[in-house]
Amino acid sequence: MGCPIDPPLEPDPEGFWLGVNYPWRGYGHDFGAAWGHDGLSTAASRSEVASDLAQLRDDGVRVVRWFVFGDGRAAPQHDAALNTTGLDADTLADIDAWLELAEAADLHLLPVLFDYLWFDAARTVDGVELGGHSRMVSDPALRRKLIDNAVRPLVERCASHRRILAWDIINEPEWAIADAFPLVGEPVAAAVMQSFVDEMAAAIHAANNRPLTLGSAALDWMLSYWSDSRLDLLQLHHYVDAPLTPPTELGIERPLLLGEFATRDSPRSLTEMLDAALALGYRGALPWSFRADDDASDYAGVRDQLRAWARAHEQEIAGSPAAAR
Repeated sequence: MGCPIDPPLEPDPEGFWLGVNYPWRGYGHDFGAAWGHDGLSTAASRSEVASDLAQLRDDGVRVVRWFVFGDGRAAPQHDAALNTTGLDADTLADIDAWLELAEAADLHLLPVLFDYLWFDAARTVDGVELGGHSRMVSDPALRRKLIDNAVRPLVERCASHRRILAWDIINEPEWAIADAFPLVGEPVAAAVMQSFVDEMAAAIHAANNRPLTLGSAALDWMLSYWSDSRLDLLQLHHYVDAPLTPPTELGIERPLLLGEFATRDSPRSLTEMLDAALALGYRGALPWSFRADDDASDYAGVRDQLRAWARAHEQEIAGSPAAAR
């Protein structure tokens, strides 16, 4: 089933995108089956996620950034030679449930198609292969099949759904670039990653009317690798002690989103980060994270700050004329 492509729509919400990185219930298997099927369309996952999203909406969150394929452990499907064969019934059911859950919670989605761990060396955990998909990007023929048989069908299925705010092609790709600071076993050259992003962008733009972005791991890398890309929206992840840089000082003409920043052990409070992002003209801000279990995440510890900030900035978030002051 595919969705018809409507005329271009203005991004919604129109104001400051106050969001959060969910970013998964189970990394890499919210969509599809890895160790059995426990994706978003199953009863247990659906109930748990519905409760999470209702809490986030009550907290004032409007946008949820969510990882889709991750490192490829559950979807898309491929053969032994890494030819992408498509999206199976479990994956499609999970996509539909995801859209329904967002609609019920009155939240907008920022799907992240791939993670840099897609490029890690393959390893098998309890019969499931994690990583090992670098050649699906570096080989032009395999890349075309990945786009045609997985990415395009996914985007077309969601193309006209009002809960899709924008598409995030890949999370922190610089960690998988050989001439940056690779953290994976099968990094690729910068030119290969840039070609992958541009080819993905062309295909997604052809099937969809939403803006495109990717989550860059550092300001210098964002400017070096993506300032000349086909992205509509640049996105910075900020985990350094330095204050946020005003977008007006960067020489970029596209909007800039603060896509990640820490909620644990940060030199600045959540309130300070949100205040700075709004004052400096960032398109929005999404703290890390609601569910990821890592040393940068403490949503419970900052929840009261986020709720208070959302209430104090309702006009800016809504994009009402009264917010322009």
